Amino acid sequence: MDLREPQDYSLKHNNPYQVTEINEMNRASAGWSAQKLGRYLFSFDGRATIGQWWLLHLGLPVALFLILGAGGILFQFLGTALSDLTDSPTPAKVLEVTGIIIIATCVLLYIWINLSVTVRRFHDRDKSGGWIFIGAIPYIGGFWILIECGFLPGTMGPNSYGPDPMKRTVN
Repeated sequence: MDLREPQDYSLKHNNPYQVTEINEMNRASAGWSAQKLGRYLFSFDGRATIGQWWLLHLGLPVALFLILGAGGILFQFLGTALSDLTDSPTPAKVLEVTGIIIIATCVLLYIWINLSVTVRRFHDRDKSGGWIFIGAIPYIGGFWILIECGFLPGTMGPNSYGPDPMKRTVN
């Protein structure tokens, strides 16, 4: 930031403790919008960095485990409470079916997000998303995807799948 042309009210008035509004440049990069998050998680278009791939492959299983674990504890508690209140097994069965539906939905979302970021990671390597099917080969396929997506750098500069997400330029 150039201190001769302050963009911030606190810098103009020499008050470092002044709460200020976010200027336009920061507003564009501040936080995640729902649209940006949806594209990040569910779109197969564009490219993904190694960091994004690792974040989703390490962070998403942890989040899924915590959500499903908390949900399981809650449903167990509710099922026990409902069975104590009534002799009918219906409320417990409803909770059981609801829990199965929630778990199935979470697993399907996890699979979709995993496929999405892996396809975009292959795009970053300037390869077709069809390379994801190499994962169907037992042992070798998963190892290949791990090496290709998790450790090898993406194409520097723009490629046939879009601009470089790291904003690097080719000299």
